[in-house]
Amino acid sequence: MSRQRFLCLLALLCLLLFSSIAHAKEVLVFLRNNAGSTMTYLYISETGKNSWEEDILGPDMLNIRTLENGYYCEFTIDDSVKWDLRAEFRNGDVQEYYDFDFARYKKITLNRNDASME
Repeated sequence: MSRQRFLCLLALLCLLLFSSIAHAKEVLVFLRNNAGSTMTYLYISETGKNSWEEDILGPDMLNIRTLENGYYCEFTIDDSVKWDLRAEFRNGDVQEYYDFDFARYKKITLNRNDASME
């Protein structure tokens, strides 16, 4: 293989690598608990996964442990895929939401029976 051809292939590989990296970016998301009870767990997993990822309120992520009614938390997340969300509350309620598009919506309010997005 000639040196010129090798350099062209290398440049093409670099372009492909950097274009895929540039597409995926971390975005800041605001999530408000307006469900009427203290949120004790918040799991966010990539859509299509068969299990929930770690609790993001816990010590390994946000380290706030709970999210009181009326309060919000903020976190960063990859906006190149869609996400599912599971919130568990002190009163025993559980809410699950699917296919969140964080590239489109950056503010989420979890209400008693649904979620609103901006």
